[in-house]
Amino acid sequence: MTQVVFFDYWTEGIHCFLPIAKRLRGEGIDSKLIHLGSWRDPQIAIEETIEGLPCSDIRYYGGSIQNAIERESPKVLLTLNTTLPMDRVVNRICRTMGVKTVYLMHGILPVGHNIEEAARQMDMSLPLARRLGKLPKYARIISLYMKALLKDSFYEFADLSNYLHFLQGLLSPGHVLYRPWPHKDIYSDKALSYAEVYRELLINEIGYPPERVVVVGNPNLDAAFELLRDNSAYSQSYSLLQQIGVPQGRLAVVYMEEAWAALGLAGWTEATLVEEVRQIASAVQCAGMDLIVKMHPNSSPDPLRRSFSGERHVHIISEANLPRLVLGCVATLGHVSTTLMLPVVLQRPLIVPLWSPGLGRFDYFVTQGVGIPVSTPENLTRVLMQLEKEYAKHLNLREVFIKRFITHTDGQSWERITREIMEFIC
Repeated sequence: MTQVVFFDYWTEGIHCFLPIAKRLRGEGIDSKLIHLGSWRDPQIAIEETIEGLPCSDIRYYGGSIQNAIERESPKVLLTLNTTLPMDRVVNRICRTMGVKTVYLMHGILPVGHNIEEAARQMDMSLPLARRLGKLPKYARIISLYMKALLKDSFYEFADLSNYLHFLQGLLSPGHVLYRPWPHKDIYSDKALSYAEVYRELLINEIGYPPERVVVVGNPNLDAAFELLRDNSAYSQSYSLLQQIGVPQGRLAVVYMEEAWAALGLAGWTEATLVEEVRQIASAVQCAGMDLIVKMHPNSSPDPLRRSFSGERHVHIISEANLPRLVLGCVATLGHVSTTLMLPVVLQRPLIVPLWSPGLGRFDYFVTQGVGIPVSTPENLTRVLMQLEKEYAKHLNLREVFIKRFITHTDGQSWERITREIMEFIC
């Protein structure tokens, strides 16, 4: 019996669980990760331990999530998603067994008119032919769901409204993720929200009961708030830039690549990404600065490394201490990534290129007044050359943004998350 089970689709998101598992161990509470990794990669290990956290693929339980939850019989199950088809299966099984479920945000969510834009872009990346190609996978999940319903009661099994969610998935997978049709099986017993604005989103757009949603802060920003209290932060950040290859005394800008090409979103391709970075690199170098491109974990750096081989003022990296990287650079560029909260916290300019294909309507940070919009590469050069003046225009909205979109600024988000889980155990 495991007291806390983490559920995910693979092990790539294990960094979202490891800090919690460590804190639970300190309280004498055991945990493990159950995942569906073999659905993507049949060669994935059936059992392994990653940084002290036991991990079991669904094959370990005979391929049945029902068997997995029954065998582990946890007090709490934590998941990183709340509206996907498998979430319905897991929530139904847990509710039938009396297992408490917790949903934890693992990235920022679109708000306002960006909700419809995000849904539209996802639908575009999954045209009808691709959606129909997913029918075998859907059939597997529906089968699991039907078994869970039947184990609950025949009435639930026969209630056709329980299956409408799958129809929405065929019509608009984007809306399944961002604005699903309300149903009890997409709601966990507790939803842990990063900030006040996302609490409102979960309640108003996804339909969560207000009493179930708790604001815990964004754990991805804990290290940034800790950095602000570190007297050696600036010197270490500048040393990091030199390790990357930026000449001593030369200013640098970091571009946060967001895996649009790798995921096929917004019509992006490898060529689109290379062209985007080439335009940005040219603009940054015209301002007399180096460009660092931090690749998303889902993206391969190889295309960019081939394209910029030999260009000594463009640096393509896959790994870095992100808060230190952002603090060391004079500005951060990007679109809607979670990591773009870092420059806001660290009081560094955030610049949003609006000329990027398919991304012009993603104005998440611009709308909120903390992102500096640039419409052309030439405009980017101009902004970089008078950065202090441009940044000053947006400072007055920074505190408002932090209150609404970050809320907790004490760097204790992991502790709050762990406490909320433990409330279902103790």
